[in-house]
Amino acid sequence: MKNAIVQTARNLRQNSTKAEKIFWSAVRNRKIKNKKFRRQYPIEFEYYGQKRHFIADFIAVNAN
Repeated sequence: MKNAIVQTARNLRQNSTKAEKIFWSAVRNRKIKNKKFRRQYPIEFEYYGQKRHFIADFIAVNAN
């Protein structure tokens, strides 16, 4: 299952929309307040006792 999530995220990155490409070019390489952004980031969470998956289009991470 995890490989399918990673492959889906990879496919989403490769097939970005025009708006995603514009946003990504604006935030990549720590251009905004030195924040590290990731795109198409898989997130796993539990909902009513079952594991669920979500792929965030963009996420800011605290990486120094």
